[in-house]
Amino acid sequence: SRLSSAYNLTVNVNSTPALTIETGADYTRLEGLQVRNSGSTNPVGIRINCSNTSDVRISDCIVYDLVSSGIAFSCLNGATTFMNCLAMSSGKGFYTAWTSGTTFATNCTAINSNSVGFSADSGSTLNVKNCYAGTSGTADYDTIGGATWSLLGCYSSDGTHSTVVASCSTASGAKFTNVTAGSENVLL
Repeated sequence: SRLSSAYNLTVNVNSTPALTIETGADYTRLEGLQVRNSGSTNPVGIRINCSNTSDVRISDCIVYDLVSSGIAFSCLNGATTFMNCLAMSSGKGFYTAWTSGTTFATNCTAINSNSVGFSADSGSTLNVKNCYAGTSGTADYDTIGGATWSLLGCYSSDGTHSTVVASCSTASGAKFTNVTAGSENVLL
């Protein structure tokens, strides 16, 4: 639960990730961590920057309450898999750029992103399966600079990248318990 004190990493740093997985950390697994970075300028939740032969897997993690310029989950290099992860109230939920490895997101949710829920930039490859993005400021799914997408079984609140539309609300569509920014409860 977001309000749980178990496995919490809370920091207040600007232009710096709360947690970074760097080169040399191949075959890394991170599971069940809640991250909040309350820095006021470009905060990042979890950043992956490994070699393209790495195998980094992030599962069952929550990153939340980043300011509008913040990125919840960021993959700058390496083969990374996000499974069952949640990004709430950030600038970008899931972001991949400049990477020679492929990034996978499976059963992930990005809601109340100030900019974009899922974003692929600068020649990166992002494979998204069974994910939901909703109430993003610019677009729920966005591609920049020649990135490659693969979307399978994904939903959004705005229909970007030909995803099936499901509103991010408590009454219809995704039917979350609470979608109010800052107090989200995404229990279906």
